[in-house]
Formats: sequence, structure tokens, C-alpha cells
Amino acid sequence: MTSPFVRYILCVLVTCSSLTISSQGFHSFLAAKQVALANNYLLSGGVESMYGNPAGLMEQDYRWASILSVTRRFNSDIQSVSGALAHRGSHQSLGMMIGSYGITGFRYNQASLGYARSLSEATRLGLQLNYTQLSIREYGVSSGLTMNVGIQHEISSKLMWGLSIFNLFDSKENDGKKFSRLNMSVSGKLSTDLMIFGSTDIGPQQKSNLGLGLTYRIIDPMSIYWSMNTAPAAFNYGIEFLLIDNWALMLTLNSQQLLGSSIFFSTRYIIN
Repeated sequence: MTSPFVRYILCVLVTCSSLTISSQGFHSFLAAKQVALANNYLLSGGVESMYGNPAGLMEQDYRWASILSVTRRFNSDIQSVSGALAHRGSHQSLGMMIGSYGITGFRYNQASLGYARSLSEATRLGLQLNYTQLSIREYGVSSGLTMNVGIQHEISSKLMWGLSIFNLFDSKENDGKKFSRLNMSVSGKLSTDLMIFGSTDIGPQQKSNLGLGLTYRIIDPMSIYWSMNTAPAAFNYGIEFLLIDNWALMLTLNSQQLLGSSIFFSTRYIIN
């Protein structure tokens, strides 16, 4: 049985590591596809954009969409559970997400609202406001507001790029830091079934993280994903199944240098 002190230290390490892995600041809310795509937020639009670039809320053809995501780390009791709901109109979309992450005595909670609008047929802009709450048994509770912004642009039918700025505004920051993380992503379609992608995360006083990978649709209802990150070194293996109607399941295995292996599970349902 792992002692409470050891579990606490593990949770602190996971949280600090998530500054690099999730590119979203002080938490680890990630849908399985975001992990499989190595922080590339271009290929996981719709409701999953609440976990990355909010501009992606205008991607995909849906009216209502929901997602439930669960993370389990094999070497600790640390767990993450989150869910999101989105509604898309002809020119704008709204989304919301809520999640909880941590172990007994250490808990991070977040509630988010997202908005996206099409600026043109090829360009989308998104804004996300997050309410965050961190609770540590020995130190009490702190809360605040953060804001993320993002843009996506389709250069052609086969090439797209995106830019995300996380924590552009943070009510808890007093040291003049303007943002916690900036993500730049690009994706290219080599064929109907094969896509390659890359992304990079940079931030003040933090080591840059590079992500590369590919996605391949084996048959119509099944796709596989492979990707890698550099900081910290990690490999991701994902598989997505499209089940009846618009119900999809996504499973990703993340093998990371610092924390070992983790499994990410997401289920998504879309109403057109």
C-alpha cells in the first residue's frame, strides 16, 4: 500500500509534469485523442476542443456533442475524470467542460466555458474561460480565473495550422507573466486515410516540447494513432472505434519517461 506521503509526492510530480504534457497549465485534463496526437489540437475538433484549442469547436458537422474522459496512472492512485458538452450553430459554437483531478488530500477542479466563431470559410477563432480550484489538505484552498485563446486556419484542403495560447490571463498571477504556454500545430493529409502532424509548446522559463506523429484509418470505423513527445520523452499509442450511429470510443496508452505508463479513455457521442 502506497503511503499518503508518497502518493502526495507522486501527485505533485504529475501536476508539475502536466505543465509540459497538457500545455494547459496546472492540471492534467486530457481527452484520449489529445494524448494520442501529442498535443496537436487540429485533428480533434468539436467537443474535444474544450481540452485544447477552443477554435476547434467550429470543426466537424454536429449540432450537439458530448464527451467523457477518464485517466488512470498505473503506478499511483492519481485519477482524472472530466466531461464536456458542446453545441454548434452555423457560424458560432458554445462549449462547457468540468473536471476533477488528484488523490485524497490533493485535488484540482476546473469548470470551463468556451466560445468559437468562424471568421471566414477557412478561419476560426476561439476563447475559453476557466474557473480553477486547487485544494491541498495541509495548505487549504485557492481558486482563480484563467483564459485561453486559439485560432485555426485551413491553408488548403490538405494542410491546416493552429495557434493556442493558454492562460493568457490568470487572476492568480502577480509576477507579470503574460501566459503559461503557447502551442503551435500543423497537420497535413497525405491520402484519404493517412495524416501526419506536428506541434510545439513553448513557455516562459520552460523547456520547449516537440510532438510528431501520424494517424491512419485502417477501415471505416477504426483508426490508429502513433506519436511522440520530447519534453519529457513520451510515446503514445491510440486506437479509435466508431460504434453505432455517432458513438465513438478512444483508448490511448501513454508511456512517459518520468511517470511510467498511463491509460486514457474517452467516449464521445454526437447528435447531427
